[in-house]
Amino acid sequence: MREDRRSGTSRLHAIVRTLIALVCIGCLAAAGSLAAHGALEEHAYRAAGGGESAGDSWQAVFPGAIAWLTVERTDISYPVMHPAMTEPADFYLTHNAWGEPSAAGCPYLDPRCLQTGAHLLVYGHATGFPSRMFEPLREAYRPEVFAQLGAAHWQSATSSGDARQLGAAASSVVRWSGFASSGAARTAGASHPAPPRRADTLAPIASTTTEELAFQPLCALRVDQSFADIQRFSLNAGADVAAFARTLAAQAQARAPSWEEQAQRAKRVLTLITCTSPLPGTRERTLVVFTLS
Repeated sequence: MREDRRSGTSRLHAIVRTLIALVCIGCLAAAGSLAAHGALEEHAYRAAGGGESAGDSWQAVFPGAIAWLTVERTDISYPVMHPAMTEPADFYLTHNAWGEPSAAGCPYLDPRCLQTGAHLLVYGHATGFPSRMFEPLREAYRPEVFAQLGAAHWQSATSSGDARQLGAAASSVVRWSGFASSGAARTAGASHPAPPRRADTLAPIASTTTEELAFQPLCALRVDQSFADIQRFSLNAGADVAAFARTLAAQAQARAPSWEEQAQRAKRVLTLITCTSPLPGTRERTLVVFTLS
């Protein structure tokens, strides 16, 4: 009878081991499929950024994009999206620039920002893959990582529509309790509030020309998602921008060598935000701040 029990237990263990093996194989296959899909997306972004897609510029490939963002000395080179009126404010948290569901999402401008405003706040995922999305920025709060970053190039689409949007009520302030997450997508179990939308920045601008600006790295911070000092969207040119840049840099873990002088000269600020951890549901964010003098 004991032998029968041992035999039955052995068979049960064998079945369990087989099931675990099958689950592991399934997980590996799913991970491989996601990695392959991500690689295809990356290739398509690179082609569009180089003007190879459709024989035309990124503006033709991504009509919903408001800019193309490149950070020197990293693999960051992506369109910056802006949700349409018919899309949720955090649509590009879980969709790529083609509007397809994507765990990597796509960098997008905070809906409270004016596209031509003094502060541009852009969200992007920390993916866990070194060359995808904002992963190169995830640990930029470490001085040795920050020191390796180059300028952030912001190539924007411009048209007469810019003047119309900039003429809207820029003094209004929308209050909001936290950042939109740039960690894992909500399909992985995270749930995050979407920021309120600025009515004067919702419609994509029909582009006619492009303008390229080079923002220099000022500082990087590791903060809680409720960090309030970054949520400034109605800055006046001049003293307001300089004071804003100084406030951020004074709290940063990593700063440019001449950060005080650089902050004083700031005319515009570009902030890139990602999760400090690639795992979903975490509260810490990495903020990398660039300035235009």
